[in-house]
Amino acid sequence: MQGTISEPVLQVLREAVRQKEEPPSSINYDYNREREAFYRSETVKKIAEMGSGPAAALEYLREDEKKSALRRSRAILLGGMITAASGIALMVFLVVIIKNQEVYLAGLIPTLVGAALIAYSLISAPGD
Repeated sequence: MQGTISEPVLQVLREAVRQKEEPPSSINYDYNREREAFYRSETVKKIAEMGSGPAAALEYLREDEKKSALRRSRAILLGGMITAASGIALMVFLVVIIKNQEVYLAGLIPTLVGAALIAYSLISAPGD
């Protein structure tokens, strides 16, 4: 633009580029996580108040953590199997579509990533 810019236009531009204070907290708020944490804490309180006391509450928390770790390990295993299978399917697809070239080797990338995920879930990931 050439010439002078009117004051109302400048005011709108200033307002548009002004730093906002803080985004609303409801954008990043996870109600499900809060609800699960609340119910978990209430369960631990009830277990601790029962006859066996804090030892039973700690045992409950340990069992809950073991279940979470097992669930994570199984999710990684499933992700690795899906990734490896898609890499094998990609290699077969490229062999059929593009003949007499070694383009199918591009399918080794997802296959090896999947194999690494499978190996991690079976060897290194915390399980039982």
